Amino acid sequence: MEKINKEKFVKDIEEYLGVKKYEDIKKEEAKSRKLNFDESDKEDLGKIFAEFFKNTNKKYEPSILDIERICKITKREAKNGCEKELVLKRKFFDKEEKCLKSKKVTIKFRVPKGIEDGQKLVLRGEGNEDEKLNRGNLFIRIVVKK
Repeated sequence: MEKINKEKFVKDIEEYLGVKKYEDIKKEEAKSRKLNFDESDKEDLGKIFAEFFKNTNKKYEPSILDIERICKITKREAKNGCEKELVLKRKFFDKEEKCLKSKKVTIKFRVPKGIEDGQKLVLRGEGNEDEKLNRGNLFIRIVVKK
């Protein structure tokens, strides 16, 4: 009786059944993910990036949920940056009573160093809330004391 080569036998069966080894699958995935660019692709990429970034310069449309406040800081704080607190009243939706209410909150924020008089900081999601639980933004206009 002839001796059977196990490796060849298993390989033949795998081939016949269409079974792939884990390593083979990983190699195929790596090949399919490999990006090959030619010169024509560069033009398409330029168009894609231009399309993507052209919408970033849109002017912000204020929402009725936004809050704007002023924060006065010293020249030293403007130069070095600082931590500040702002106490404000903002609206929130009470889920139990199903109505809008107001509450006083203290917001802590960081003023970056080098900020100039008149610049605004935006704290996303720190504005008023509506019935659908949408949140506005808090805009803090910086005033540097003379």
